[in-house]
Amino acid sequence: MLNLSQIITTIGSAEKEIAAIQDLYKLQDYELRVLRSCLDSIRSSVSAEIGRKAAVSSGDGDAFKVFCRIIRNVDEKRPALRGAFHTLREHFLAVCDGYHAIRLFNSTITPPMLAEGLTPINLDPLFDSAISAAVNPQRIELPTAKELKAYAKMETAKRRATVSKKYDRDWAPLYAVSVGSTIRAFNAAYLIDVLEAIPDAAVYASENPKHYDGIYMKGTDGDALVLPVRLYDSDLEYLLAKSEALQNGTYFTFNQQTA
Repeated sequence: MLNLSQIITTIGSAEKEIAAIQDLYKLQDYELRVLRSCLDSIRSSVSAEIGRKAAVSSGDGDAFKVFCRIIRNVDEKRPALRGAFHTLREHFLAVCDGYHAIRLFNSTITPPMLAEGLTPINLDPLFDSAISAAVNPQRIELPTAKELKAYAKMETAKRRATVSKKYDRDWAPLYAVSVGSTIRAFNAAYLIDVLEAIPDAAVYASENPKHYDGIYMKGTDGDALVLPVRLYDSDLEYLLAKSEALQNGTYFTFNQQTA
């Protein structure tokens, strides 16, 4: 039986034979596209499995799963985000879906990479701006990924008891972070991604942020940016009224459609 690496080699050999197959069977263009698509799909699946096994064996299985999950959920209309890439300056391994971005400092994982010919987003100035904005930053500890997942699961079950997912596609459980007198709400799934990829990540926020500012998170093995959910003034007033219960990032039950 072929191992995964041999399968990849076999696929490469098969691609070299496509021209001969075309001449032999007089395949039409659309048939060739289907054939190449099948080969690409097999290669992608096998490469992902090779990467997963390597990540698990090195203890980075969670980070690998997070990168793959983010890439998989990127809209097909945004091809320049559908793959991991290396940042321009420090050459950190990174992934971004337009709503949250993660950089790993010294990772050896091999998630699906951005297709050749596509230019990755330049994350360097975005991270530089977030880091420089956190003057005298307040360090805010978050719940663990496991705690946030339990919270999100509970809130989702409550929501599904009254509203069908079919009519509620944009809804997501939110997690609120309190910084001084300002409160910002975030999609809990994005924070879970960061905490699974960087388990000791904490929020480093400036003393007087605006409620629509993102948050900068950093841990031993990487850092991240997470954009907030836009809220109406009435929602912000409600959140501010709950500020005493939000000390040090303690979460509570509050849900609003993501914008």
